[in-house]
Amino acid sequence: MKRDISGMPSGAEPSPHNRKFRIGVIAMLICQGSLVVLLFGMHVLLARFLGVDQYGVFTYAWAWMTCLAVLASMGMDRFLVKQVSVLSAKGEWSVLRGILRWSNMTVIIASTLTALVVSFVAWVVTGFEVSSDLEVFWVAMSLLPIISLNRVCQAALCGFHHILVSQIPLLTPQIVFLILAGCVLWMGGKFDSFNAMRLYGFASVTGLIVSLLLLRRYRPVAVGKASPSYLGRIWLPPAFSIMLVSGMQIINTYADILMLGAITGVKYAGIYTVATRAAGVVTLVLVAFNIALAPTFAKRYATGELGQLQKYMTRCSRLILLLSFPVAVGLMVFGKWLLLICGEAFVEGWYPLTVLCCAQLFSSFVGPVALLLMMSGHEKRALFGTGLGALTNVVLNAILIPQYGMAGAAWATGMSIVVWNVALSLSVFQKIRIFPTVIGRIFRVKA
Repeated sequence: MKRDISGMPSGAEPSPHNRKFRIGVIAMLICQGSLVVLLFGMHVLLARFLGVDQYGVFTYAWAWMTCLAVLASMGMDRFLVKQVSVLSAKGEWSVLRGILRWSNMTVIIASTLTALVVSFVAWVVTGFEVSSDLEVFWVAMSLLPIISLNRVCQAALCGFHHILVSQIPLLTPQIVFLILAGCVLWMGGKFDSFNAMRLYGFASVTGLIVSLLLLRRYRPVAVGKASPSYLGRIWLPPAFSIMLVSGMQIINTYADILMLGAITGVKYAGIYTVATRAAGVVTLVLVAFNIALAPTFAKRYATGELGQLQKYMTRCSRLILLLSFPVAVGLMVFGKWLLLICGEAFVEGWYPLTVLCCAQLFSSFVGPVALLLMMSGHEKRALFGTGLGALTNVVLNAILIPQYGMAGAAWATGMSIVVWNVALSLSVFQKIRIFPTVIGRIFRVKA
């Protein structure tokens, strides 16, 4: 029997009861853990050698780049996970090839236009003066098409159930960047925020090349032989809805950093970014399960197996919380020593780290509700919940940051995480009749 890289039979459907599924999730945890370690290592290196001010400039441009890359992807990343999984199961190879080509072109055009418009607006805002900070920002904007297209290729690999392979393009840029930065420092070269962003640009190009090669290698042979069939008018509305959901989620992720940098300065944005990176370790398990379960949720809902969906939701939520809890406690207890690695100035981020860890634990308690809504075609309800959270985030940040600084940003983000998780949980029950959270199995739903 043909197997994919995770060790599962290529036609098998994973489940929380399946030993191979557990192995796949463990492998995903290792991949995501490696990504977190690499990202944290990259930010530690930058913080140590750039200093607080230059690191703040880099992270502020980085936050804008990451935020806009999600919007420029036009929702095609998550949309492709669902569509590729369903179309490949049905054997509709012509439509599948068409959606792959169409999504690539759509993302390239959207991301290029976004980069040009935002770069021009930034130039206007700065009074048409080209400062060193603006140059760093422009380099970050030039990477939008590369990063956006990489997200789409990764999503296609995930939709083909090559989940572990899809993580390689995520790891590649971080590894290449660390190697290049190490070489520059070893050779005594100039290392500032501008050169650091250029190095990351080269690393991102390498990641995209790897992504394209992997997609060509692991896509079904029938896709390459089929003539593309395009249904753009049908594909665009759900993809746009997913883009809005992703946009709301990215606001929840980066609004605090962007607003903190705008209100208090990039120095505090840099310190706060290190704290958010550390708190992001708590979500590692949830992210790993989301990636592993996305094709399964789409397929099970399409076949009406609600009983199986309930079991997946409950057991996976429990596993997510069980694995996330000790990580959160460890970060809260030893967070000061962890932040000290970046420098004494970064210890100030310990209190925001503690608040964010508590909020991320609540997400683990609730489980992958946003994923389930999007994979089941309820993108509008997902948009409502995440939009409510984003609105809460922006309003509270505007109120709390001027008075409380980083602590205010952390509380605003934490409360918004609670709000949108509660809203999405209610939507999951109302629309799919699935009970989320770790206690969901008390209420059994018959298939």
